[in-house]
Amino acid sequence: MGGEVLTTSAHALLIAAVIASGCQPWYRDAERGGRLVLDEGTTAQELQSARVKTAAGRPDAAAAILSGTVHRNPKVRVEVWIALVGAEMAAGDTVKARAHARWELARIDAQNPGTTRLRGLLIDSLAKDGLVASALDLVEPQTLAAALSHPALAVQLGDLGVAVTRLEAPEIARTHLGFWLARYGEPDHPILRAAREQIALSLWSAASPDTLGHVAALRELPEMIHEELAAGNLEGALIAYAEARKFLPDDMVGKLASDLERAASAAGVTALTPDVHRRAVEADRALARGDLAGAVTRYRLVVLHAPWWRGARRNLESLLLFAGR
Repeated sequence: MGGEVLTTSAHALLIAAVIASGCQPWYRDAERGGRLVLDEGTTAQELQSARVKTAAGRPDAAAAILSGTVHRNPKVRVEVWIALVGAEMAAGDTVKARAHARWELARIDAQNPGTTRLRGLLIDSLAKDGLVASALDLVEPQTLAAALSHPALAVQLGDLGVAVTRLEAPEIARTHLGFWLARYGEPDHPILRAAREQIALSLWSAASPDTLGHVAALRELPEMIHEELAAGNLEGALIAYAEARKFLPDDMVGKLASDLERAASAAGVTALTPDVHRRAVEADRALARGDLAGAVTRYRLVVLHAPWWRGARRNLESLLLFAGR
């Protein structure tokens, strides 16, 4: 009993000594740390400091401040995450910015007003970098009109948008679709493929014998492909096929696709022109140096001009998958 009393007394004296010395028990440090994490005043002060750094042309410093804020408390309000993503993008750290944007989008409620701003930043970044299909995945609703409401996507898809709105003028629609395809390459997203198909169906219905210009010539492409194949001119058939895939409805070229792809594969035909071959080489070099967007952009053009080239198409599909599609 005496030993127990002595032990208890010793504990009491130790506690008294701690209090007398002004030291706080260890759990007080944890309490203070928890209050700091949840302290809105601290968060607001750091957000303001970051804004000052950004205004002074130091987005890297702003990103460093805000990175500490969100790592201390990932559940801070969405404005802090938006500021962090914006600062990282301005500082050129797009990989980290996109990762932070996707993380916060997955966490917050879809009805949160900040969702639209955060998604817009991510769409803008991806579109400017040429990763249009990944940007389109984030568009809501999944329509061309909604995509065109984002400035960076409107730059990428402008001529396609014009073509869709000018279906009553077939030559104008065909011209703008051609402009867009020449610059963009193979449509690599359902929104883009649906828009191209809408235009192609309109052009096909307008391509009557009395229609003037290129639109009327569209009806001749399927027969031309058959004639070239019958004459043993595989190269001529493939060239006509590439043109048909740009402007004809899917049903019109789908029946020819497998036969032409098999024939091209058996003959070892890949790119028919030096320019297309050069783009394929440039795409591989871009990928080798880590330029995913550059590789995607070049392979879209390769597939557009050599749609029978299965290897190029597989490469584009793999790159899109790697990019998050």
